[in-house]
Amino acid sequence: MWDENPALAYDLMTDDCVQWSAQLSGLDAVVGPDQLERFVTAYRARQINLFRPRLLVDGGDQFAYLWDATSPDGTVRTGADVNVLRDARIEANWTSVAQGHADAPDSDVTTDDPTDAAHIEQLCHSWTQLWGHPSTELADLLSDDVTVFIGTRDATATDFHGPSALVDHIEQQRATDPSFTVSAHRRPVIDAARGRAALLRTTTCRTPDGAVSVGGIDVLTIRDGRIAHAWSLPGVRPFCY
Repeated sequence: MWDENPALAYDLMTDDCVQWSAQLSGLDAVVGPDQLERFVTAYRARQINLFRPRLLVDGGDQFAYLWDATSPDGTVRTGADVNVLRDARIEANWTSVAQGHADAPDSDVTTDDPTDAAHIEQLCHSWTQLWGHPSTELADLLSDDVTVFIGTRDATATDFHGPSALVDHIEQQRATDPSFTVSAHRRPVIDAARGRAALLRTTTCRTPDGAVSVGGIDVLTIRDGRIAHAWSLPGVRPFCY
């Protein structure tokens, strides 16, 4: 749809589908396929990005996926979408894009002992707790070789390798802002068959103008009951719904 044919919105969306972007407010007022077709057509008249889907998280009535967008100047940015379905069409969409590219290959986790859905949901809960309390028991949460991509709101998006590197980053954030916390927004997308999850996250932090809460998206892959790879894509705006 965004690459070639805006009219595909009619095949993809319910008549009352709503959307939210973590970076831009323009999608807030776009409801349903007719308005989205006009929005995408106008967007493509200004700039044509090429989108490449990456890691899929299939939760049945919800799904999420990572993607890369290449702009006309060759810049590649990594983003993620979370969607809720009704009657096989999207009724709600959330999207967030980093200012950088997640270069590490998507981890295609294979294991003889898949992690069940309840445990994956608990991992999502512990993952959000970790950002406010780095002392969380890491051995049960993160694999020893975990890789975490954090797509910050500027061009400093980076990978952290290993639990200690991630914890050092979180502790530095909390030293600057002790009020920094992360919480889940709505229920996570759980894909037990693939060992993957995605969640909408609310980050609360303090700015010179006071405390703010902004939305974002995290995508996780699970190996042997622990998080093996994570992509964290924070935004600059609060959730609308």
